[in-house]
Amino acid sequence: MSTKRMTASEIVKEREKDYGNPWDCHRAIGQTWGAILRQTGWTPPGGPIFDERLPSSVVALMMAALKIVRLSHNSTRDSFLDAHVYLDFAEEFTLGRPDS
Repeated sequence: MSTKRMTASEIVKEREKDYGNPWDCHRAIGQTWGAILRQTGWTPPGGPIFDERLPSSVVALMMAALKIVRLSHNSTRDSFLDAHVYLDFAEEFTLGRPDS
């Protein structure tokens, strides 16, 4: 077993094999979460009910938050790496894809 720490790019490539393209996946999650929020009638404090999907950048931030909460209970390398990658996605979805 290798002890080499994977880069965010390597993690994305590895996860993409199992979960698909991160842009498509976050868009689909946003659509699903938006539909659940509409169906349940949930309204954010001070805001209207969601008409569409949640933005991919918001999905990525919420996923990072989930990993951070998990880390407060059980610190695993996987959760640290996943939180880092979700924050990278949030930046990418907000500011655009970085130049390759």
